[in-house]
Amino acid sequence: MTNIVLPSDLVFGNEHSFLEFVAQNAYEHKQWLTAALTSNITWQTFPLFDIGSEPSGWLQVHQQEHLNITTALGINGPPDLQTVDLKNEEQFYQWLLLHTAEHQKIEQALGL
Repeated sequence: MTNIVLPSDLVFGNEHSFLEFVAQNAYEHKQWLTAALTSNITWQTFPLFDIGSEPSGWLQVHQQEHLNITTALGINGPPDLQTVDLKNEEQFYQWLLLHTAEHQKIEQALGL
């Protein structure tokens, strides 16, 4: 199982480590598609490597990609990963927990 690896310095307010997290997340999404293709399963993907200056657009396409993945795999849809204020410390950490659990669910469905 690949499980998303959180940078050791990923703490609220550390922009550099969050950008590393975003890149790792995008890489995992690509790994899932590669694994799914071996079973002729595919889904529409989006560019997730760059969060840009305003995260709302990234959060929207990220949510859609998670929905596409869970639909293609025939598993329960994702929680709301889009409605979050990443500048709010409590919401930031809650989002990380939800997101990590979602990645674990997908990896389990893919047998990773």
